[in-house]
Amino acid sequence: MTAIEKIKKQQKHWADAHSIKYDEALRVLELDDNFYQPFGGHTKREILKGAGAEVGQAGRRGKIFSLYSSAALVVNVFDHWRSKKDTATIARLCGAESEMTEVEFEKQHRTPLGGTPPHLDLEFQGRDVASFAVESKFTEPYSGKRRHRIEGPYVDAPDLWKRLPACGELAKMNHTGAEEFFCLDAPQLLKHILGLTNAYGKEGFALLYLWYYLPGDEAQEHRKEMDRFLKLLSGEVSFAYSAHVDHLFRLMPTTCSA
Repeated sequence: MTAIEKIKKQQKHWADAHSIKYDEALRVLELDDNFYQPFGGHTKREILKGAGAEVGQAGRRGKIFSLYSSAALVVNVFDHWRSKKDTATIARLCGAESEMTEVEFEKQHRTPLGGTPPHLDLEFQGRDVASFAVESKFTEPYSGKRRHRIEGPYVDAPDLWKRLPACGELAKMNHTGAEEFFCLDAPQLLKHILGLTNAYGKEGFALLYLWYYLPGDEAQEHRKEMDRFLKLLSGEVSFAYSAHVDHLFRLMPTTCSA
């Protein structure tokens, strides 16, 4: 059984145990059933403003209805703390070194290339401190042997990576195939770093890659790619990775049965 199949099985088990109805695509019929607490307020508005049509359009259920939705997972883990007005605690548990007072889902920072900006899953901020950004994954690292390669404009634009030479070299190698990633979406992370640097400077933020750990060979391959990505960054920006299950799942219930 693949990691994706295991996750789907455990999520179906969770839904069945709670008498939650879902369709053949494993999307819940009632959106609130996918959340630890009702989905609304600032969090829902922020998710809706994103470019991914997470909630759906024209009466069709969007990706966030899925029992294995990455967006639902990140809302379940973090929205609880926002509602308790205790952003500092969850930020600290994620590794933030400074006191964080605000959190925003689907935070966007434009790159110098313009166009649709990359969307962070969430970003913590505090008074007069560096931003703490989070990119969160659920099933994505286990989606099979899909080659992640950055697009040509990110290596063709003059001076795009002037402030980030190590990142620029990694982007170039990834584009040519000299550095390939199949589990880790390295191009997405590079775009986030570029957007965050454009907004704050390379000293003005830290980026955490938060992933769902499921024991097995696929997780080990993913970890190897994360280590290689981290090494290739050469300490140019503050980047780290951690697994949801390492500490966050012990704090509160979520849609995940792990």
